[in-house]
Amino acid sequence: MKTIVECRNVSKYYGDLLAINNLNLEILDREFIALLGPSGCGKSTTLRIIAGFEQITSGSVSLNGREICSSHFFMPPEKRKIGMVFQDFALFPHLTIGENIAFGLSGSRREKKKRVREMLELVDLESYEKQMPHMISGGQQQRVAVARALAPRPRLILLDEPFSSLDTQLRIQLRNDIRRILKKEGVTVILVTHDQYEAFSFSDRIVMMHEGQVVQKGTPMEIYHKPINSWVARFVGGANFIPANLKNRWINCPLGQFEEKNGTPAGNGHLMIRPEDLQVFPASGADFHGTVQACTFLGSREILKISLTDGQEINAQISSRQNWDKGSQVRLSVEHFRFFPEESPTKLSL
Repeated sequence: MKTIVECRNVSKYYGDLLAINNLNLEILDREFIALLGPSGCGKSTTLRIIAGFEQITSGSVSLNGREICSSHFFMPPEKRKIGMVFQDFALFPHLTIGENIAFGLSGSRREKKKRVREMLELVDLESYEKQMPHMISGGQQQRVAVARALAPRPRLILLDEPFSSLDTQLRIQLRNDIRRILKKEGVTVILVTHDQYEAFSFSDRIVMMHEGQVVQKGTPMEIYHKPINSWVARFVGGANFIPANLKNRWINCPLGQFEEKNGTPAGNGHLMIRPEDLQVFPASGADFHGTVQACTFLGSREILKISLTDGQEINAQISSRQNWDKGSQVRLSVEHFRFFPEESPTKLSL
């Protein structure tokens, strides 16, 4: 499949601050990529470099096989033909919805009007062409922003935390709608977000970033179920870490003995277990793993805080139809786990 964006050994300094450190990344045609990580990890800087809003210190970036920036060359943003959707919508308040969508279009008046109508139909806002931005809701404004970005027919769309200013229910609905719209248009998309659930539901592939570096790349399922280290595991979801020792392919910890099948070197480390991968059963007599310390009701699910016999506290996520009381002694069964040695790598060799 054709490569749309390629970043080779890209680094970016702001004075003495290293914002991007030797980043390598390939994005394929029609692929939806999420750059995921905490604030300050370099994901927005990466997006701005691709868009042309920032120059790089070293390395190079190519778009459709053509170099668009390096340490000695810089193509202006307006020549890159990239669509951009911002967090704050960035609509022109003095222009109508139709005029906002037409703003970046070239061609005759008739051609522009036809394209505006196509875009309004695509985002389900056919009757809003003459409305002003302040007259429509935040979700509708974001649809207009997407329509405006798509109108000039770019092959690449950049989304800079476009849903973060919306309330939860609208955010989920709009995210799903915009994903459908962009898939229908057949464009390549890069989404910047710090919300793991947004990255999981929107992207085909996730690029985990930390301190200006790419830590791990993979599908949402790979990132969640096969994190490369404890930092990734913690960032993308709840995780219990239990001290453990690996010897002769067997992991020993307070919850029992487990076979390690990934070829991890022997030694001390931690067993990572997602809360939903723990099953909880009533204990019989003195044979128990821990005691329920607290129960948190979350609707369909419930979180049990359990104190193990060695004093460590872990969380188990179970159906809320189960009925556990504080002080109940329980046995635990582990469905899935990952073992991390004490010297876990902090990044992939990419």
